[in-house]
Amino acid sequence: MSKKNLYFIQPSFLYGDSLYLPYASGALAAYAFGDERIKEGYELKKIVYMREKIADSAALFEPPFVAAFSCYIWSFEYCKAFAKSLRAAFPDCTVIFGGHSIPHGTDLLYELPYVDYLIYGEGEEPFRALLSALDGKDELSSVPALSYRLPDGKSVCNEPLAPCRVDYPSPYLEGYFDKIVAESPYNFSAILETNRGCPYGCAFCDWGQLKSRVRQFPLERTFAEIEWMAKNKVKYCYCADSNFGLFERDDEIINKAIATKAQTGYPEKFRVNYAKNSNDAVFNINKKLHESGMNKGVTLSFQSMTPAVLENIGRKNITIRKFSELMLRYRDAGIPTYSELIFGMPGETYETFSESVNELFEAGQHNAMFVYNCELLVNSEMGSDDYIKRHGIKTISTPFSLDHSEPVEMDVPEYSRIVVETNTMSREEWVKTRFYSLCVQAFHCLGITQCFAIYIHLEKNVKYADFYSKLIDYFSDKPGTVCGAALQRLLTKLSAFVRGETQWTCADSRFGNIAWPLEEYLYLLLAYDIKSVYSELRGFISGFGLDASVLRELFKYQENILKLQTENSESFKLEFDFVSYFDSAYRGCRKPLVKTPCTVYPERGGGYATFEEYARETVWFGRRNGKMTYDFSAVTRDDERNL
Repeated sequence: MSKKNLYFIQPSFLYGDSLYLPYASGALAAYAFGDERIKEGYELKKIVYMREKIADSAALFEPPFVAAFSCYIWSFEYCKAFAKSLRAAFPDCTVIFGGHSIPHGTDLLYELPYVDYLIYGEGEEPFRALLSALDGKDELSSVPALSYRLPDGKSVCNEPLAPCRVDYPSPYLEGYFDKIVAESPYNFSAILETNRGCPYGCAFCDWGQLKSRVRQFPLERTFAEIEWMAKNKVKYCYCADSNFGLFERDDEIINKAIATKAQTGYPEKFRVNYAKNSNDAVFNINKKLHESGMNKGVTLSFQSMTPAVLENIGRKNITIRKFSELMLRYRDAGIPTYSELIFGMPGETYETFSESVNELFEAGQHNAMFVYNCELLVNSEMGSDDYIKRHGIKTISTPFSLDHSEPVEMDVPEYSRIVVETNTMSREEWVKTRFYSLCVQAFHCLGITQCFAIYIHLEKNVKYADFYSKLIDYFSDKPGTVCGAALQRLLTKLSAFVRGETQWTCADSRFGNIAWPLEEYLYLLLAYDIKSVYSELRGFISGFGLDASVLRELFKYQENILKLQTENSESFKLEFDFVSYFDSAYRGCRKPLVKTPCTVYPERGGGYATFEEYARETVWFGRRNGKMTYDFSAVTRDDERNL
């Protein structure tokens, strides 16, 4: 008896020469084919794991009995177009949609007549049960979390699954990716699940309504998967746990990853989502990863610091005092940190957002801050009709883009629903506030004016929020300058974005074939002509009434601290000990600036052949790692050198 052909479609975007392995499809296949009845009835023909031309890809299909699609915000439109094309070419093909973009209920069946079955939530058990039912061995009514049509045209939604299992087989260890890795010309990144579930219910997150206890996969499985990644030269491992560091055994997992890299060289990087309330366990994990070169920076996130927003999204933060203590602890250990905020959530205003940024800077977070647009996700509380109505949320549908992916023309564009208005923030105020956030990230966090802002804050009692609002006003009136032109380009982009006319990222051939997030794009525009930028900044900084000699030396220090394309390995002289001054400032205290001649020895760095290489290595790869500026810890005071 011939077997039924089964295909999976889980397309991924290309990042340079790297792709993610199709973990969800592999997990479904590994569990399904663990059943002898499925083995007898089905043959897995292929997993489509990248965005190929639909017509070209479908032409290679042997008549499919089942085509199973993994749908999320970066692939949903592609999956719909692919499924519609398959149904036209193979009318008898059974089409199954699952993934985070599939809501519980039957509405989507009416919108997508070419889709036969919808699976909501975790998919392993429903998918295997559905395959069995399609093969005549079980009843559709017994398949959990399934929506489907009855013969009379009505639709049915079965009861959801109560997740409890932890004995799912590993797609890595069962060999479902071996052929892909062996035959593909690409490098692969891999997802690691050591546990599943999240105890929190954040309104913006599509795990929020799936709130469940955390279930741990067997440690032996996790260790073996890390070994598989090393054997197959996986450079980047993304741990998909919602709260890594929550369990004591997470330390063992890190030890295994580090030992495996020491033995094999892989995986090179290990990125995780840390437990919401950072603790000693999280610190020790990060210290180990940092010392092994596997860390990409430590997330100390808030999402928002505005009390009204936190109440609206059902989230609590660590105190700002605790945050400041953590910043100092990580800084003393030499471990870079970054903070994340979500912009545009209900309860936020221009004033509350700018004050939040000001508070983060005062607490010591100067080096890296990421501000993400608030996106409505299908299965989140925030995406529900009731929540949208209650908070006056209005959105735009904008072309979806992934930071740092290749900017390719997609035959099937994807779209994101971005919040651009709430009952506390008008659309005009959204543009103003988002513009402010991008300028602060580019000028301050990426390093161009960071020292200026810190010094003027400490010596002139100027709030960071006021410093940057003044900077924006100053250059907004000077469109003929490099800074003014760059700000105008950014504002034009934002104005088009808020109307849904353009995607979030920008591409520029000078900076490589990469889609840059707007704050990095603004920084690169400025860094490309940095001498003119610092010349233009003199007029602005002079307006704060600094002593002429201090101003001159401060500019020398600020210009030398920024990593640029050219190598900066030579020492330079200062009349003031700015190194000690800023070291104290980063530690949260003000130390009087001492006028003493000194020689500063920067760490070696820079020296990139092209600006494109500089942009990739420093801005893209180095931003989370605190690599945007030099370390000036080596200082020799002239009076000491003469002893």
